[in-house]
Amino acid sequence: MRRIKLYYLFFSSTLKVNVPFSVLGSILISKGDWNMFFEPFPYMLGGPGIVASLLYKEILEKEAYYFYYNSGIPKRNLIIFVFAAYWFILWIVKLCIICLK
Repeated sequence: MRRIKLYYLFFSSTLKVNVPFSVLGSILISKGDWNMFFEPFPYMLGGPGIVASLLYKEILEKEAYYFYYNSGIPKRNLIIFVFAAYWFILWIVKLCIICLK
């Protein structure tokens, strides 16, 4: 149970970079047209947003990985979990956008 909480903690810490980066990227791609905003948003959330958040963690918060490693979770598992969680969320958001059209 403790490991699941640690995975969730790492995932939620990537949200502070991924979501603003994805929103900004979607605004730039849609050129401020709010009708087109939600088209690129899931792809930004699941692609460049993940990379930006992991680069941020790798460069500025490198010491945080020691906390997870001491708890028995290697960095590779954290990165795989983040990609899997974001891709799962990506498909849910995409299905919601399709249903709302």
